[in-house]
Amino acid sequence: MLWVVMDLKKLKHNALLHLKLNWPNAIFGALISIVLWSLVVLRFFEVGSVLLLFILFMPFMVGISRYHYSLSYPKKANIKEFLYGFHERTYLRSLGGLALKYFYLFWWTLFFIVPGIYKAISYAMTTYILQDPDFSHLNDFQVISKSKQMMNGHKTEYFILMLSFLPWFLLSVLSAGIGLFFTLPYYEQAKAEFYRELEKDIF
Repeated sequence: MLWVVMDLKKLKHNALLHLKLNWPNAIFGALISIVLWSLVVLRFFEVGSVLLLFILFMPFMVGISRYHYSLSYPKKANIKEFLYGFHERTYLRSLGGLALKYFYLFWWTLFFIVPGIYKAISYAMTTYILQDPDFSHLNDFQVISKSKQMMNGHKTEYFILMLSFLPWFLLSVLSAGIGLFFTLPYYEQAKAEFYRELEKDIF
C-alpha cells in the first residue's frame, strides 16, 4: 500500500478555512464537550454518575466527529450532526466502540505512559470510523482494528500534529479556559482533516 505523506501545515490551514463560516456552531459543540467532561471529572468517584455521564459523553463525541467531518468537504454542517451518535442505528455502536477504546487504553496505560500514548495514537480515529457510514458494518473490535490499520505509517505525523496544538492548550489554560472555545474546534477540525487524508489510503 502506498502511504499518503501529509502536509500538516496545509492540513491545519484547511481546518481553519473550513471552520471560517461555522465557528458559532463549532464553539457550541466545544462548550457541551467541556461541560460533559468537567462533570465526568467532578463525579469521578461516583460510579453511577460517571457511567451515566459516559453514556451521554461517548455518543456526543461521535457527533462532534461527525460535525467536523462534514465540514471537511467543505460545507456548512447542520448542528443536528452533534446528535448523530444518539441515533437509533448508531447509539449502541458509539457506546460499544468508545467503551472498548477506553477499556484498552486503561489497561495499556497501566503498563506505563509510553505504551498508553502509542495505543492512544493507534486508536485515535475510532470516533471518525464510528461516524462514517462506509464503516457502519464493522463491529466494535473491527472498528478498533480499522483505526490501527489506518494509523499504520502515520503515527509520527499524528503525534507531530498533536504536539503542534500543545501551545494552544497551554494558552487556553493561561486564559482561564476561555481559549478552549477556539482551540477545541480547531483541534477537532484538524483531526477531521487528518482522517480525510487517511481515507486516501483506502478509497
